[in-house]
Amino acid sequence: MVDNGGDCEDTSILLASFLNTMGYAVILIEFPGRHCAIGVLGGEGIYGHYFEFNDGKYYFIETTDTGWGVGGIPDEYVGIKALLFDMTPTPILTHDWSAKGQRSFVELEVTVENLGSAPSYDTYVLAGFDAGGGMLWNPQESQHFTLDIYERIDITFNLKVPVVEQTRLVIQIIREGYAVDESRSEWMDVK
Repeated sequence: MVDNGGDCEDTSILLASFLNTMGYAVILIEFPGRHCAIGVLGGEGIYGHYFEFNDGKYYFIETTDTGWGVGGIPDEYVGIKALLFDMTPTPILTHDWSAKGQRSFVELEVTVENLGSAPSYDTYVLAGFDAGGGMLWNPQESQHFTLDIYERIDITFNLKVPVVEQTRLVIQIIREGYAVDESRSEWMDVK
């Protein structure tokens, strides 16, 4: 909007967001490597090209050119298989961390942020040292928390360094039982 322009993804996401906020059921339609548009859930009296999604007919809307009505589709996209994405609000969790310490303990500071469009429930941080095979030495789990949209939380761990030749820190953000973001430090010699 600032630059008064954009490509097909930009205009489709913008219009889909506006329509979704107004209460219309919308989907993003992507022709891989070719084009992006939107679909709006139609009812009686709407005609034209549509895509079936979740038992509904979503009528094509072109966002990059004028003169197209609901259901109108450029000829080059008729009959082309498309990927369909709903506009379900979703949390998107990211994290940053820093560590300092001595040989026996590491103080780990983790900041988790929700950049998505929905709150994140039943969320926690799991941190420890890589023991190989998906296992952790001296793992610690934070308290479970909820992160609202654009909210962040800072969590501090004091992790006991294992007595092994080499390891690395592993930090996972867990939401509803699944790791949704993970990072690892460089390998370090700890003996």
